[in-house]
Amino acid sequence: MNDTEKSGKPRTFKISEKLVSMLKRLDMTNEKVFGKATYKGLETHFTQIRKRLAHKLQNPRLLRISFHTFRHWRTTMEYHKTKDLLPRYAIAWTPKHRNHTNIHSTCKL
Repeated sequence: MNDTEKSGKPRTFKISEKLVSMLKRLDMTNEKVFGKATYKGLETHFTQIRKRLAHKLQNPRLLRISFHTFRHWRTTMEYHKTKDLLPRYAIAWTPKHRNHTNIHSTCKL
């Protein structure tokens, strides 16, 4: 997946040794971890799994989770660490990690 949603900028993240170990155990028949997956394809698969899980666990709230939910979750976790709506760390962190080019986009959420 080299294409970004909504023509955003591609990003690179540091990953843990545990994740590196897990990735090394994957079948490496393709240079990409998820093969020829597209954003839409991954979203469709995620939706199918989410529906099955919501049904199996009898928890309709799971249907409200989307890829975007994880962006909000990460920002919420940062808030709980700092107890400040816009601490210096969050201002530096938020646009970069949420892929917003401007703090005002972040504040609208």
